[in-house]
Amino acid sequence: MHLRSITMKGFKSFPDRTRLEFGPGVAVIVGPNGSGKSNVTDAVLWALGEQSPLTVRGQTMQDVIFSGGAGLPSRGFAEVEIVIDNSEQGLQSEFSEIAIQRRLDRGGEGEYRLNGARCRLIDVAEVLSDSGLGKEMHSVVSQGRVEGIIHSKPADRRMLIEEAAGLGKHRKRRRRAELKLRRTEENLSRALDVEREARSRLRPLKRQAEAADLHARLERQSLEARFELAADLARDAGAARVKAENAARQARVGYARAEQGLAAVAVRRKAAEQAFAERSQARETLSRSLFAATTSIDRIDVRLERIHDAAATAARVEERCRTGVAAIEEAERAAGAVEPDAVGLAIDRLVEAEAAAADAVDAALVQLRSLAAHADADSALGGALGEVVRADGALDRSRAELKALQEALDAGAEDGGAARRAAGEAARRSELRVQQGEVFEALLTRARTLAVGVGAAERALAEALSAVSARREWLHGELGEREGGVEPGVELRQLANEEAELQSELKLAGEAVTQAEVLAQQARDGAGELEVELRRLAEKLGFEAEPAVEALDDEQREALRMRVERIARRREQLGPVNPLAREEYEREVARVEELAEQRSDLETALVELEQVIAEADRQIRRNFEETFAATARNFEEVIGELFPGGHGRLRLVKPDSPRAVIAGEEPETDEDDEHEAEPGVEVEVTPAGKSMRRLSLLSGGEKTLVALAFLFAVFLARPCPFYILDEVEAALDDRNIDRFLKLVRRCSERAQFIVVTHQKRTMDAADCLYGVSMGGDGVSKVVSRRLE
Repeated sequence: MHLRSITMKGFKSFPDRTRLEFGPGVAVIVGPNGSGKSNVTDAVLWALGEQSPLTVRGQTMQDVIFSGGAGLPSRGFAEVEIVIDNSEQGLQSEFSEIAIQRRLDRGGEGEYRLNGARCRLIDVAEVLSDSGLGKEMHSVVSQGRVEGIIHSKPADRRMLIEEAAGLGKHRKRRRRAELKLRRTEENLSRALDVEREARSRLRPLKRQAEAADLHARLERQSLEARFELAADLARDAGAARVKAENAARQARVGYARAEQGLAAVAVRRKAAEQAFAERSQARETLSRSLFAATTSIDRIDVRLERIHDAAATAARVEERCRTGVAAIEEAERAAGAVEPDAVGLAIDRLVEAEAAAADAVDAALVQLRSLAAHADADSALGGALGEVVRADGALDRSRAELKALQEALDAGAEDGGAARRAAGEAARRSELRVQQGEVFEALLTRARTLAVGVGAAERALAEALSAVSARREWLHGELGEREGGVEPGVELRQLANEEAELQSELKLAGEAVTQAEVLAQQARDGAGELEVELRRLAEKLGFEAEPAVEALDDEQREALRMRVERIARRREQLGPVNPLAREEYEREVARVEELAEQRSDLETALVELEQVIAEADRQIRRNFEETFAATARNFEEVIGELFPGGHGRLRLVKPDSPRAVIAGEEPETDEDDEHEAEPGVEVEVTPAGKSMRRLSLLSGGEKTLVALAFLFAVFLARPCPFYILDEVEAALDDRNIDRFLKLVRRCSERAQFIVVTHQKRTMDAADCLYGVSMGGDGVSKVVSRRLE
């Protein structure tokens, strides 16, 4: 295992990426003062986790970042990566090559990486453990470190040996164990206090829990007694509910029956009212028909009288016509003329007779048609109606002919007057007689026709009178029959009385239903409340909420009531209790047990931690003693090489104590003081021909040789993968440099050496040479050369 390469970028005087590669053996980095060759040593220290800026020759950690030069800007970060060959698995990693990288920017943000993966500083330290590498490593000896070893305290020298012995992890483990031990002792002390306090609360809680248990037993006994009473009451309430519901059901049946009866009466009443209305309408119709028939008879009587008058008039007209005809015949014989007035009077009387007959016929026709509308199938009335219609037609024709005759007569009179004026009186009279004779003949014919019509009308009215009289008699009979039988009004009054009785019955039935429903609901409510109470009690007792199967007698009920009262008095005597006391007591007991278990665990942990500390102490002591003994032996051997004829030794000394402990001897110290003050390492050297002298009295070269002897003694006791020695031989003369290089060559078979120097003799011992130079821009340049 050896250092394979160092890569720097932005670190101190190396702004650009610079890579130095190394192999086994001795590598020398040479350069003039101020060229930046010692920055390589600082880079390795910084990459391996050095936290003190003073150690890497800075005031702040940002001083490691390239600050700029002539024509070159400053860099924003510094980055160093070292690669360690781990092909022999000397480090705790499965990788054959370990790359450790550290980066820092000017903002103070930094990071570490292991083989490219971000990690923590502790992870780097864990990988480098047991290798002699790390923050406190003795394998990197920078400028001034040699003289520092001479002038350092014994305790500081001890730290170098401990680091070489790999005691750092044991001390960290011991320190962690000590911290945990102190916390455990504090926790144990608190646990004891808490446990004592918790145990002090157990006794009153126990009394409260016992009172709560007694209260709970009494409560259960009371619940059981109340449950029995509630089950019995629920049974009675259930029976009462069933009875009330049956009564309500029967009341509803009675109400429904009354409703049905009332509905039936209403149907009957409606039918009676309809029959009464129909009967009243029929009677009214019959009465109107009877009145109409009676009125018709009276009118027919009046019309018959007028017809009789018309018949008399027609007879008189006929008589006058005959008289006129006779007069005309007489005048013919006497060659005279009939007086025109006698002819006009006949015509006027005939017109009057026809008018009277027409009125009588029209009235008879209207009356007969009215009767026919109410006569159904009366054949006589129908025949009379036909005769009257025919008579009406004959009269119409007679009036038309009479009108034509009167117009002809008027025309003949005018023509006769003209003829008389023209032809003379004789001719006029002869023609007038002819016309008068024709007129009287026509009048006679019309009079006869009128007599026939009037007779027909008279017969028709007589038949109509007979038919209407017969219908009136029929209507009298029908109306009499309608008025016979049961009076509808009586039936309606009976139905009204029956309906009133049923209404009263329905009202009583409704009141009975309401009362029964109220009682049933009260019974249901009471039963429901008891069921709720029964379920509540059953839930508390874990019973089934079922009513009692058999009823309790009065004595049993009274006994249960008295038991409930006695239990209530006993509970009052107990006074207020904490119902959660049992739970709190059990919880507190569990807590005390848990605290006792925790205390026991803490005590066990305390013993285990003490054992861990004792084992760590033994391991530290054993490893230190072995390493110190080997270092002491190696120191005597190396001193013999570097100081021919001289000798030296290492001894352990207690701080602030004049007594010294010779290497290999057990220090006389109390066991209790061992951890408080560990002995340091004192160096004693006696050069050849001189008495033992104090280190401070040695020359500069002698001090360097003693320091190098100490470092190589530690190395031979616990070798590191590589050593970086930065101008450690600067104070030596050529003869002592040769002794130093001889030692380096002998040890290079076991470790890799990288020597930073400006000594020519040291350069001659190199297997690989790196030259470092710096120009005016403040940038270090590196040139490498492999030597045979």
